[in-house]
Amino acid sequence: MTIDQSISEYKTFFGEKFYNTSPYFISNNIDPDSYMTRLADRVKKPYDVYPAAFTNKRVLDIGASSGDQSFILSTMGNSVTSFDLNEAVIPNLTETVPAGVIVLDNIVGVKENSYDTVFCSAVITQQANPYVWFESLFDIDFKTLVLIYFDGYTIPNNKNGLKWWSPDVLGETTSLIEKASLLEVCSRLGLNVIESELNWQENVAIEGIEYIQTALIVEKP
Repeated sequence: MTIDQSISEYKTFFGEKFYNTSPYFISNNIDPDSYMTRLADRVKKPYDVYPAAFTNKRVLDIGASSGDQSFILSTMGNSVTSFDLNEAVIPNLTETVPAGVIVLDNIVGVKENSYDTVFCSAVITQQANPYVWFESLFDIDFKTLVLIYFDGYTIPNNKNGLKWWSPDVLGETTSLIEKASLLEVCSRLGLNVIESELNWQENVAIEGIEYIQTALIVEKP
């Protein structure tokens, strides 16, 4: 099915199963459709730029969490492997991904296979050494990497006096990612940069704050 059809099916399934009746969403007045659009855009935005990375491919979804993006990638017709080191999410992940999706919780299993595309959204920002972690991704056997990361916030009217780098906003374990540092790693490894300028604003549940999301698409030579 098309990506728009996949996103529509994703919203129906995940909305009914999780988000429409989520106590957290209800108590915080979070609109489920807007939330799911935000997650879906992390697949759709890079797809619109480089659809070849997501068309009938063997895709590894790193940091799959609850499986939102794995669901979209799979129903688009890709052969998907969902990987997350957090054992707590594996039961839900196994339950939500479509039949045929492989679920892994260890890097050994990941490295035993090869992939056309690695998709990785909102994981690099949680790494203590993000650029070392980024370089380690290329130990995996794949052709194309689609990396989604955020490199800043906007806070309209400087709400509550917060600055975009404030731990109150970012969290103590979150790193802002510098594009230049990622591109330096790409240059050193001899990678082909397909896209590095794609970015968009993303509304989040915290009122008045927007992420600036960026997609980096690179290929091994």
